[in-house]
Amino acid sequence: MKKTRWIAAGAALITFIIIAYSVHGGSPLAFDSAIQQAFFSMRSAWLDPLVIALTHLGDTKSIVIICLILLVLPKTRIHYGIPAAAAAITASSFNHYLKSVFMRPRPDELNFLIEQGGWSFPSGHSISALVVFGMLILLIRYYAKTDICTGICSTCHRRSKRSCLAGRSASSISRRTNILTALLLIPCFGIGLSRIYVGVHYPTDVLAGWCLGVIVICIVTEVMERIRERCRNNL
Repeated sequence: MKKTRWIAAGAALITFIIIAYSVHGGSPLAFDSAIQQAFFSMRSAWLDPLVIALTHLGDTKSIVIICLILLVLPKTRIHYGIPAAAAAITASSFNHYLKSVFMRPRPDELNFLIEQGGWSFPSGHSISALVVFGMLILLIRYYAKTDICTGICSTCHRRSKRSCLAGRSASSISRRTNILTALLLIPCFGIGLSRIYVGVHYPTDVLAGWCLGVIVICIVTEVMERIRERCRNNL
């Protein structure tokens, strides 16, 4: 698992470097323009408000609210709240620093469907969405697998005969996990795509944001695993 994680992180880093080198001049790429036009051609009176709502789900306020809810609720605080918040803070730090380094202007404001300021590269919404929702997907699947294998509910830490796992089969847990995964994949990648649709980011901004998101998730999951191992060794 660790080997796969670091291969993913390495591939994401190399891809980010290639994209960063390509956009360093600040001028739009032919690739960007072609993809943008394809997205703009899909605009319609009924689709615009839906995509705008989706893109606002990746706003800083929205991400903060999601993390706070996970941190406030006792059942999600340790397993989901702290890792998601840590990943979001790490992603935000990377994003702010890199924007100040590259200072890439945003696309033409004539194509904006929403008001947006600041620099364009990388896409902060893409990083935050992939990190927070992607982290939740990984955690949900990890704890679902743990519940099935051990018969201990990851929320209440009791054996299945006495816990909320009673009466639930492995297939039931897997089905719910797959449904949650599918639902979370929508904002995970949809928010990044929405930034192209509403005209405030180039496709390369979004791709770079996703690459950084993968790197952040790999870093946070590595830290989490080391903490778990240390806790087990101290028992």
